[in-house]
Amino acid sequence: LEARHYKHTLGTQKKYISGITNSKNTIIFGIFTNNNIHIGIIKIGPIDNINKTTEISYLIGDKNYHRKGYSFDSIKVCESFIFNKLKLAKINAGVYCNNIASIKLLKKLGYKKEFTKKKHFVFNNKRIDVLVFSKFK
Repeated sequence: LEARHYKHTLGTQKKYISGITNSKNTIIFGIFTNNNIHIGIIKIGPIDNINKTTEISYLIGDKNYHRKGYSFDSIKVCESFIFNKLKLAKINAGVYCNNIASIKLLKKLGYKKEFTKKKHFVFNNKRIDVLVFSKFK
């Protein structure tokens, strides 16, 4: 959620990916079009193997690919991986309260709002809530 506060370069992106690649409790996948154009990422983690939970976060960087089903399809694939391969029982996803498209997406995928982190982040110089959604196997 908070990557928007920093200017990103190819170097900072490589460092971020390298850190995740070397992590034992986080997995990252690229999101690609049918023409193999890299348009975003989806991250699983941190993975809690004791409590069998994880979080997912996703980002389609190019707005031309928003609302085209890429996030939906990517989340569905990751859910299968999380529940069937990793054998986890619960997925959490946090979303800004003003991100209506992502809220609708999570609801469409069967996620339920579990709780609200009141005034948790600053967005456009205003404190806003973060909604936490979850889905069980």
